[in-house]
Order: sequence, then C-alpha cells, then structure tokens
Amino acid sequence: MNAEIRYLLEVQALDQEAIELNGQLARYPQIWDEVKQKLAQKKAAIEEAVKNKERHSKERRRVEQKIRLFADDHRKYAAQLSTIKTQREFEAINRQIEQVKAKLSALEEQGVELLRNDEAVDKGADVATEDFKKYEAYAKEEKERIRVQFNTKKQRLAEVEKAKSQIMAKVSPELIEVYERINRRHPGTAVVPVRSAHEDPNVAKKARNAGKDVVRPGACGGCHFGLLPDVLVQVRRESKIVECPNCGRILSEDENYTPTDHTGA
Repeated sequence: MNAEIRYLLEVQALDQEAIELNGQLARYPQIWDEVKQKLAQKKAAIEEAVKNKERHSKERRRVEQKIRLFADDHRKYAAQLSTIKTQREFEAINRQIEQVKAKLSALEEQGVELLRNDEAVDKGADVATEDFKKYEAYAKEEKERIRVQFNTKKQRLAEVEKAKSQIMAKVSPELIEVYERINRRHPGTAVVPVRSAHEDPNVAKKARNAGKDVVRPGACGGCHFGLLPDVLVQVRRESKIVECPNCGRILSEDENYTPTDHTGA
C-alpha cells in the first residue's frame, strides 16, 4: 500500500475516534441538564405536596368551622320551637331546621371524607420528600461520573490530536490539503477501499429487497459507485493518489487494512 495512503488511513481512524469523542463530550452537558431538570421537578413535587397539605388543612378548618356554625343555628332554631304560638311560625321554623340539618349533614360527610384523606395527604408529602432525597443522592453520583468521564475523554481527545499531528507530519502538505478538503464533505470517510469481493448472497438479497444498493467488486467503498478498469489499475499501481470520480473520496487498494492502536499516544 502507498505509504502516504497508509498514513491517511491512520489519520482517518483518529478522526473517526475524535468525532465520536466530541459527540460524547457534547452529550455530557445535556445529560447533566436532564438530571438537574428532573431534580428540580422532584423538588417542585415536594413543594406541591406541601401546598396540597396546607390546602387540605385549610379546607378541614373551614368545614369544621361551618359545622360549628350550622350546629349553633340548629340549636337556636330548636330552642325557638318552645316559644312558637302559631302553626305558621312552627312550619317556618321547621323548614329552617330541615335546611340547616341538610347543610349540616353534607358538611359532616365532607368532613369525614377529609379525615379519610388525611393519611394520604401526609403520605404524599413524605413520599415526595423521600423520592427527592434518593434522586438527589443519584444526581450527586451522576455528576461525579460525568466529571470523571468528561475529563477522561477530554484527555483521550488530546492524545488523539497529538497522535494525528505526529502522523500528518509524515504526509506532504499537498495531500493533507486534499484529505482535509474531502474530509469536510465526508467526515471520517475521506479514504475508502475499493471493494474486491462480492457481498454475501443472502446479505445482497436482503439489501435488494430493502431497496438498498448492493456493493459489487470494483466499487468505491464510500458511495458504491462502480469504478472503470483504468481507475482500478491506477489504484493498484499506487503511483498517485486516485479519487473516486463520483464522490471524490481517496481510493485505497486494501480493504482489510487495520489502523494502528494509538491508545496512550
């Protein structure tokens, strides 16, 4: 394989890793924002549960006060019965007593229902508080995890850039310019192999059924464009850098090339 093509493949492998690392680094702030947002929601749930408890207590006091007032009215009207002198007055007082009794009965039922809900309302505030505390502990651990991973990937990105610079120093400036121009259009796939083997028949059949391209021998490994024989000869000769006439990618004759592991570079 052409030495400069080999170097470009090394650079490309590092570019691919850098793309992945940058994507992960960009994701970490989003992950932390999501954690903070959920933490804020759980805190708001506590505040809402406390407000609900306050509303419940206020409603209970209001109902209890009304029960006392209507009970006083009932006693007052009942006492008036002994002083009534006419049938008309008796009927009027009885109507008032029945109205008060109906209102009092409804209020007492409401009061009983509020009493039944006391435990659920109190528990709701406790559950929200416990849920917040658990997620707060998780958020603390998640923040540390993100910090460690962010710094680790940031360090690895610096290693990748350093290794890339060292390799690019071995490549001619003219070829670097060509590579970077193509890499801007096709990030991470500026250099591709010429396919030399047929796709597995089953894979090819599935691809055709799915309406996808089937890659055949002598095709560009990037866009799958079938290359003319003279282009294939030029690639195999390795006398010059050959670009795919369709997508413009740099063509390599070795589709099984494995880049060097630059971990710890």
